[in-house]
Order: sequence, then C-alpha cells, then structure tokens
Amino acid sequence: MAKRTAILGKDAPEHWWDEMATLRERIAELEAEKKRLRERLIEALEDAFFAIAHLVQDDTDRKGWYDSQARSTAVDVGNQLVELGVLERHPDGYGRRWFYRRKQD
Repeated sequence: MAKRTAILGKDAPEHWWDEMATLRERIAELEAEKKRLRERLIEALEDAFFAIAHLVQDDTDRKGWYDSQARSTAVDVGNQLVELGVLERHPDGYGRRWFYRRKQD
C-alpha cells in the first residue's frame, strides 16, 4: 500500500488499473474520431478542389492531371491534399499554375 501511494499519490484508487483501462478505451475512441474527421476533411477538400480545377485532356505530358488554373483556392487546397498524401503535384508547374493528380502508389 505504501509503495502504490508513493507512486500514484495519496488519493490513488485501490484499483488504478481500472482507471487505466478506462483511459485506454477513451484513447481508442478519440483515435477513431480523429480518423473519421480526417476522412471528412479529405472528402471536403477533394470536393472543393475538383470543383475548381480543370482536367487536362489534350495530348501533353500533363494529360490526366488537374490544372489549378492559377486560382489561389485550387492551389491552396491542392497543396493541402498533397500534404495529406492524397494528391501529387507535377514537378513542372510554373508561377501559381500547378498541376495535380491522385497519388500513384
């Protein structure tokens, strides 16, 4: 009893492992909520990006890529999706005009 009190404090519950189990459950719930919110964020960003960006269909090296058309919102959202690992950015963009596509695994 004295050792438990020294480590956990004088008000430590008799069965502190029950408290730990409750904390583990709460952590699991929060991790699941974080995953759900991340998925919703990605979905909303994709909706915004694909509503603004233009799919390149002509026979160039950018065919199949989405053109941000130098629109700040498309560039900003595209860059966020790159950071989240959803899109990749074409290495040959210029100025504010960048090209994106779904990340190829």
